[in-house]
Amino acid sequence: MLKEATDLFLPLIAQIKAEQQPKAITQYYGVFRNKNYARDNAIAEIENEYQQAINEIENQYNLDQLAAQQEYFSAKMSKAEYRLKSLAGAGGGILLTVLIAVVLVFFSIQRSVRKIEEKVSTNGETENRIV
Repeated sequence: MLKEATDLFLPLIAQIKAEQQPKAITQYYGVFRNKNYARDNAIAEIENEYQQAINEIENQYNLDQLAAQQEYFSAKMSKAEYRLKSLAGAGGGILLTVLIAVVLVFFSIQRSVRKIEEKVSTNGETENRIV
């Protein structure tokens, strides 16, 4: 760092009187060092702010990603729920249709049995009359 400061100071030596050169170079080193420290501190602060901004963006991205995953799984669960409800509805409809069909078949069988009983009873009366 001092070599760099000295190299920058050499072009200015011609403008400074010989008796003031040692004092001038000491002051120049002090100013150079102070400005370098200030510059390094400013760079470090900028880097720190930059890292904080990147961390905030990454955290927000992660939060948004988690929210999107939660929304996706919620929608997926909702679809599964609707699927189960539709299957239950279809199963209930089939069961109701089968139940109605059984009742109708039962009534049909009962009507057929009555017709058969009527024929048997009319045939029995005819036979009783013949005898």
